[in-house]
Order: sequence, then structure tokens, then C-alpha cells
Amino acid sequence: MTCRLWLVALALLFCSTKASAMCRTTTCDPAVSCGADPERCCQFDADGCDQNGKKIVWPSSCVSYSVGESGAPQLELTSDEFSEVLGASFGAWLDHNDCSGAPPSLVAEFYGATSCEQLEVNQGPKARNANIWFFPQPDAAAAIDSTEPSLDSSAIALATVTFDPATGEIWDIDVEIDANQISSSAEGSNGQADFQSILTHEVGHFLGLEHSRDPSAVMWPYYSAGDTSKRKITEDDTLGVCTIYPEDRDIPTDSCEPRGGYSSECGPASGCQVTLELRSQRLGPWLLLLLSYPLLVIRRRFSRG
Repeated sequence: MTCRLWLVALALLFCSTKASAMCRTTTCDPAVSCGADPERCCQFDADGCDQNGKKIVWPSSCVSYSVGESGAPQLELTSDEFSEVLGASFGAWLDHNDCSGAPPSLVAEFYGATSCEQLEVNQGPKARNANIWFFPQPDAAAAIDSTEPSLDSSAIALATVTFDPATGEIWDIDVEIDANQISSSAEGSNGQADFQSILTHEVGHFLGLEHSRDPSAVMWPYYSAGDTSKRKITEDDTLGVCTIYPEDRDIPTDSCEPRGGYSSECGPASGCQVTLELRSQRLGPWLLLLLSYPLLVIRRRFSRG
């Protein structure tokens, strides 16, 4: 049985900020009641963090990522320019020494541009995968849930995370970005979002972080047009990444390879695509009047069996 869902923590708006405001993404399913399935349900603490599910994490000391080879034609942004900005966003999280004198125990390797520019997870003995960052093209339907668009007008970017619900081990992450709401200039302009700030936020999700209740944090779920401060992580963000990837964690492998090995092409014939059941929960439009852009959110995908 597989499913994916969108989680929007509206309670973030009404909580006070403190030094530790970050939450980690877990395997819990907010659509499941604890009476029906106590192992899968969410049990939130006073800070809005789930305490019941397994915390998700990349098990290796290295993870790879790719960008869509089309870049963003709407922004005249090439795949090379895309990868350069994305590399800087990964660097903001991983290239520092704030985890008790050492950097986080994870490095990110760029595996190049890919012709596969859609949500996809392949399984099977010869299946290959990639962690893809891409701009959905107007004439391209997403491989997963192609009956409706993945991004709507209220979302700047969306990370789809696939993981093992029994362990929290991340299998795959694909990230979609809405070119219509992005400015590729030095900063957001004409009411649009700063590209690097949005990527830095999505990298936080890529690493296993939920949203933060700290408005200064990169992982705060809302973005104001033109703001470039979210390019740099804060103390709260640092606490989050260092909690997930401490120097002394158990690391079973140092491979950067995606699950099953890397492929820059879609749909290996030997693989089988994960089928998903969509559950969604969207922000009300009134929130857009208060905070220019809600960064709707990570979409979780549960894979079983």
C-alpha cells in the first residue's frame, strides 16, 4: 500500500518563537486517526512536532541530486545556471562547521542534468533513479498523479519525499519549482520570489526538516517577495541539520548513488513506478493576504512492501 499527502501545519502561525523552533519530518500520516492506526498516526507535542512516527533521514554520508536539462526557458535559465544556484543552496546547509566543531555528516554531490523532468520513483532489481530538481514544463504531465497538476497557484515549490515508513530511510526526493513565481535576478523582483532563497528552503526539506515556527528561519513556511535573507541558514536551521546529521551518527554506507543506481532518463523498462493515493490539505486563500507566499510544503510519499 502506498500513499502520499500534503501536510500544512497551520498551527505554525499561532505559536510563539523560541530558540529551538524546528521540527523534523516523520513517517506519521496526519490523515490517519490514532484510534484506527496508532502506529501510523501523528501525535503532535506543544511545539507542533510529531512524536510518534520515525524521523526521516538519508542513511548514507553522501546524497546525489540532478537538475532538469531544460532549465527554465520562461526565465532564460539554463541547467548550468540552475545547478550553480542549487549548489550554493546545498552549501548553505552543509558547508559549515557549526555542528560542535564539525560540519553535518552528509555531503551532496551534483550528478548532472537529466532528461527526466517529472516525479518518478522506480523499483525492481534493475530499476534506476535520480533525485530531480526541475521546473514542470507546460506540455509535460507528471508521471505521478498526472490527472491533476502537482503545483497550484499558491505554491512556489514542492518537494516529494519517498521513504521507508518502517525505518524513516529516505529513498528518493524530487522537487518541483513554479517558474511563474520565481525571479532569476539577483533578488526577487516584480512581486516574485528570490530563486536562491526558495531553493535553500527546499534543500531543508530535502535533508529531512519540516517547517519551523521561527519567522527568521529558512524553514519558516512563508516567503515575502524580494526577501533574500532566506539564502542563509539561521541558528534554528543549524540546530535542525546538526540534529539529523551529527558527526557520530551510525552511517552504513558512503555511497552517493540513488536507490538502485543512477539514471538520467525516465522510466527504466525493468523498473515499476510507485503508485500513490493522494491526500491533500491546502492553505486558505486568506493567508495570501497576510504573507505573500506560502511555501507549500513537502508532500510525503509512503512506500510499503
